This record gives sequence, C-alpha cells and structure tokens, in this order.
Amino acid sequence: MIITWAITGLLFLLFNLLWWPAEYRRLAADPERFPEQAKVLLQSGKREEALRMLEEGLSRFHPPAPDPWNAYAGLIRGPAKIQASLRAGWLSWRMNRGGADQLLELSRKACGAWPCCAGAPEANETTAGLARCWQLALGLPENFSFSLRDLAALAWLTGGRVSCDGMIGATGFRTDRLLAVWSPGADARAGVLIALGSTVYTDTRRGMHVALLTPGLDQPTPTFYCFDFWNGEETAREFSRILKSAPTGTIGIFAVTQDSRLNFSDSAEQCLAEFGIPVEAWENGHLVSFGLRHAFCAIGARGAPAGTAMAAWSPHTWRGTPGHPVSCMVYPEHSP
Repeated sequence: MIITWAITGLLFLLFNLLWWPAEYRRLAADPERFPEQAKVLLQSGKREEALRMLEEGLSRFHPPAPDPWNAYAGLIRGPAKIQASLRAGWLSWRMNRGGADQLLELSRKACGAWPCCAGAPEANETTAGLARCWQLALGLPENFSFSLRDLAALAWLTGGRVSCDGMIGATGFRTDRLLAVWSPGADARAGVLIALGSTVYTDTRRGMHVALLTPGLDQPTPTFYCFDFWNGEETAREFSRILKSAPTGTIGIFAVTQDSRLNFSDSAEQCLAEFGIPVEAWENGHLVSFGLRHAFCAIGARGAPAGTAMAAWSPHTWRGTPGHPVSCMVYPEHSP
C-alpha cells in the first residue's frame, strides 16, 4: 500500500512538473489569453506572478468582459479591489442587458466608493448631451434620468478618467470650466460629444474630432475640427500641422467615432504625445494611443509631459466581446 501511494504521489508530482509549464507555454502563444495564463500561475502557487500577469493584461487589452476584472479583484485589497469589482459589475450588467435601475444602483455604489463623485456640480447642457449619448449606446429608455454625478460615476466605471479639482490629469494645467468628451468608437448610431462649459459640440461623421482651447484669453472660444483619416495621408499632414501650430498650454480634446486609425501617421501620433496623451494600446505588435476601430477620447494640453493627459479607450472587440463607449471629464473644484 505504501509503495502504491508513493508511486501515485510521484506520478502526480511529475504531472505537475511537466504539464503546468507546457500549458503555460501553450497559453503564452496568445497574449489575449492572459486570464488563463494567470490561472495557471496561481494554481502553480505563483500568486505574485499571476497578479502581475493580470495587471499587464488589463492594461494592455482593457478587456470589456467581467471575468478578468473579477479575477484581479480576487487578488488585491483596498480601493483598487472595489474599483475592479464595480467595473466587473458594470460589464456584467452590459453583457446581461440589465435594467436601468440596476445601472443606477451601480453608479450610486461607485459614488459611495469614490469621494470625487460627490463634488460634481450641475451643468444642464452637458448633462443632457452626455445622458443622451449613453442612453442611445446602452439602449436605455429616453426618460431615464442621469445627474452629472451619475455620468461621472459611469465614466469611472467604464475605465474613463475624471478630475474633480480642475486639473487636467497630471499635465500641470488647470481649467476653470467643465470639460467633457465622449467617444462611441465603432458604434455608428451616435457621434462624439465634446463639451466646454456651456458649449456642446456633437458630430456623427467618421474620424478624429478635436477641440482646441487657446490659453491667455479671458473668454476663449474653442475651435473644432474633424479629421477623417480614411481620406488619405493629406489629412494626417493637416492634423499634424494644426496641432503643431497650437501654442503651449492649449487645451486639446480628442474623440473618435467609427474609426480614425487608417493613415494615422507616426507624425500624427507624435502630435498626440505632445499634448501628454499616453501611448498604451497595442496595435500590430507595438504601442499606440488607440487602435483600429477603438473607442478613444482624451483631454490634454500642449507641452504637457509625456503620458500625463487624461485618456480612455476600449477595444473594438476582445475575444468576441464588443467594446464600449468611453468618456473623460474635468470639472472645476466645487463645494457641494
């Protein structure tokens, strides 16, 4: 009996020594299978490596499915755990086509976990525009009511960026008016929305939409552009010329509808970097600001350090799961 158990134990040990590394190598051939890779590492007792694998995968792919976020939440603690769990809840709601009341409950939980949300002021023009965009994209009833707090929470839940003290990310630049931007990505039912104070810009045309706010004026008026890069390389050159001519401190707001990656040149990419927009999406094996048919939006400032602007993106699809709209918001410091 002892010999039998010894042989069984030896065989089990050999199985683990040989099978887990082979399984990991098989999964590693497909980077999008990082959740399975992390599971193999965790079952092999390599918890820290599994955690790093999940963090890298979530950053690289922004998966629009709940399972990777739930797996990550299971390995961490504190505010990051709460945010990952809430994001998984939103993605589950979206996959299961949940009701409007469930979404509102999620936004309320997000506000409770995120003190910045409580300071959101009211802004009727922006609130109405953003609410309509989300209603259309998520199939919510037209009479469903969003407050600006709900919209800020929704931005946070969906991986967007929100600032509640007027600072534009870590750029070092500040605004004294509400800024908001929304990108539907490949969803052709709705266009982009860009809001600067009481000025609200919407457009359903394909391409990269840009708003530039020149510094140094008491009441600066934004200039809006639409660049459809599918028209050819000349569009990329015009995009680069306009952005390079903007003076230091110019606030730039960017949003994509349908697609804007074709003919997007290295020079155009560099122009985004000069507004502090981070390069973190993988496209054809290298890092870019956003990928093919991604939802993408950003708020930055000309001359900001690299990677300090506010930016959000969601892939067109991830392993068969469609991506989702994204938004960024900045509102001035406000006492509720």
